[in-house]
Amino acid sequence: ADNFIGDSYHIPVTHISATRTGFTGNRGAVIGPNAQRRRSFQVRAGDGHGVITQLNPDVDFRWNPEEHPDINAYEKSILEEVERHLGPRAKGIRPGVGTVFPNLSFESFTFRVWHPRGPDRTEVWSFAYIDKDAPPDLKRTMHLYHQRRFGPAGAF
Repeated sequence: ADNFIGDSYHIPVTHISATRTGFTGNRGAVIGPNAQRRRSFQVRAGDGHGVITQLNPDVDFRWNPEEHPDINAYEKSILEEVERHLGPRAKGIRPGVGTVFPNLSFESFTFRVWHPRGPDRTEVWSFAYIDKDAPPDLKRTMHLYHQRRFGPAGAF
């Protein structure tokens, strides 16, 4: 769970294959000449709790618009509701990753529970979630994305 509260530097190295193939939906967005400038913040709440997020009101959403136009369009469509519930600053904050100590983490549209199973083993339970009011096609897309990215044979 350490990667979820302060280890963002591992992404370009550990996940480079998934990024270069475009599997992540962020082809070239994390590293290289196509990288977008990102203003990332690490927030430490103490006692093992923390979050990494981005304040990027001028940078497009985390999904590659060519590869995931439906996800991008949906996230843009709910910005007014986000502002209504959370205030104007919330519109510019992009979803991030985080951990609630000792073993609950979140990233994208997933929650993960980390279960130690021995000195060298950890079992991870991964749960996907999406807005119940999202269109059915988008729910299917996100379900497949979760399976391919975070499932037993996933790239992350």
